[in-house]
This record gives sequence, structure tokens and C-alpha cells, in this order.
Amino acid sequence: MRTPRHSPRRRTSTLTGASLLVAAGLGLTACSAVSPAVIATPYQAAAGTNGDIVDPATGASVHLRDFVLVAGAAGQPGVLLGAVTTDSATPVTVALAVVDGKGQPVATGTVTATRNTLTSVGPEGTSVPVAQSPAAAGAVAQLHATTASGGTTISLPVVAASGQFSAYATK
Repeated sequence: MRTPRHSPRRRTSTLTGASLLVAAGLGLTACSAVSPAVIATPYQAAAGTNGDIVDPATGASVHLRDFVLVAGAAGQPGVLLGAVTTDSATPVTVALAVVDGKGQPVATGTVTATRNTLTSVGPEGTSVPVAQSPAAAGAVAQLHATTASGGTTISLPVVAASGQFSAYATK
């Protein structure tokens, strides 16, 4: 007499294993249903700040990325660091102005944003000399950025020339 290929005992263990796999799968997927999203609100994942200028006529944007002012104390020289890019089909000239607490420019310069290219602002790119920092390290200044189609003002963290910014110490 032959033994059946799938004995009742084997069938039970197979069903038990399959049931455990289904339960584990449901349990793991349920976690995402009751847990909040890891990044529910986008955040600034850099030392500097970002901003955007949108051309209302075309919808094209100029993107300001990771802007900081490296300076020791208020009134001392500083270095403006950041980058610009655009999704516009044509290059866009961006006027930058670091302003003091009264809204007066203490440093100005221009940079050209080109499509899908990150253009650096700072010693490795377009330099915007800051003869006198409007604030000390640890404070926040303001950066005005304007194009022919609009502008924006972003908070500009002032950081000390130490750690990742030590190469930008002014003499």
C-alpha cells in the first residue's frame, strides 16, 4: 500500500506556514497605515537655505540653493556661499544682495543661472564680496535675489569659518 503524497500532517504544516506568512505580511504592511510618514513636511537638509523665483509668464523657476554667509563677527568681511540653477530654456541673470537689518545692501553681485546646471556662488564660482557682515556667526541675515520677472528674500544663516566652512576663513 502506498502512502498518500500529501499526508494530513504535511498539509497542516504547509497551511500553518502559509498562514504565518500571510499574517506577517499583513502585520508589516499595517505598520505603514498607522505610522506617520517619515518626511511628512519637507525640511532644509543643509546648513544654508533655499528659495525659488517663479516667472509668472512662463512658469520657469530660478532655484537658490544652500545659501550661507561665512563670517566671524558683525562688521568683519564675509564670504557668501550658495548655488543657483534654472529650468528656463534661456539663461537667467540673478541679482543678489546681502542686506543689513535696515534692508540696506552691504554686498551685491550678479550670477547667471543656466538650465539644469548648478552655478556656484563663492570662491569656486561667482564671487559676491561681503566687505562687512551685517551679523555675527550664529545670527541670521537676509539675501534678496531678483530676476527680470520677480524676486524673493530668504533667510541667510551666518556661520563661523570652522568645521566644513574653515576653508572660507577671511584674512
